[in-house]
Amino acid sequence: MNVAERNLILAGEISAFLHDLGKLHPGFARENLAGEESSGNLSKQVKESTKIGAAHGAILEEGRIYPDATELLKNTALLDCLNHLHEHSGWAKLLALSNEYCAPQTVQAPGLGVCLNHHHATDKFLDGRRCVLGDLYSYAADIRDSALDKGSSGTLHATQLLENAIIADSFGRQQQAYAPATLEKSWKDIPEKLNVLWPKELPGDVAELRQKILESMTQLFRSALGETRRPTNDVTLWHHSFSTASHFKAALAEGVLRQDFARWQNETGLFDENRMGQIRFRLLGIRWDWRELTRQAFRPVTLVSLTQCRDEVIAAIRQWVE
Repeated sequence: MNVAERNLILAGEISAFLHDLGKLHPGFARENLAGEESSGNLSKQVKESTKIGAAHGAILEEGRIYPDATELLKNTALLDCLNHLHEHSGWAKLLALSNEYCAPQTVQAPGLGVCLNHHHATDKFLDGRRCVLGDLYSYAADIRDSALDKGSSGTLHATQLLENAIIADSFGRQQQAYAPATLEKSWKDIPEKLNVLWPKELPGDVAELRQKILESMTQLFRSALGETRRPTNDVTLWHHSFSTASHFKAALAEGVLRQDFARWQNETGLFDENRMGQIRFRLLGIRWDWRELTRQAFRPVTLVSLTQCRDEVIAAIRQWVE
């Protein structure tokens, strides 16, 4: 694997990590939580204006519902940030698939926003600009982490109430409230937090940029829910974003290691949905018997120490592999 291939994988992970950036906008909470002040579902309206099926997936497009023109007029830094995500020559170069690895008619990604604007896009939006990386993310990463595997399998949709939506810990205890007001500050911080992605020169050290953006956005993503349609209050936007980014990174790594993305494309260069099941998401597994290791840990301090050692080992292995 050469440097360009490594950068492709890392740039793809960053793109996937930011795919639900629109869920940090207060408008998302107003739209997707039930209550007297709810704006209601905006899917039909945003489909007509952008050809994208969800308002939070259309934040980079003309005709977006939120952020609206008035907000962007007052916040030019935010507008510049969204434009950079939509199209950026430096990141487009990093995300470009080698012609040797893909079908002749492959459409390349124009910027880091390719996962964002593809994951709720309709065929009318994608006509002429359907990018295989965007489809690979939508069909083979985002769809595999819908939050149904986070403890709510089989639960029917039940929109949470605007008045008492919360973010909870793993034991169901409230950590913080979740409402449009709580998202206001997170959304305002986005231009500053994403500024690390626009260095004067790219590629530079993409691994370092990847680490910086993860650290920069973690707290913001932990202030929002990853899913509002089901009672998965312990699944934050950080959990969902990091999980899908990991799926996508593994898929890109497989394509690079095989030196073949064409195996997932049809004759027109588009992603072939019928081959979605061919994509692997575990390329390397390391197992140990955690229960046996902690069986003699009778004191909490011992368990905490072992857990810390385990986390350090996992981090070291990840760093070495990547």
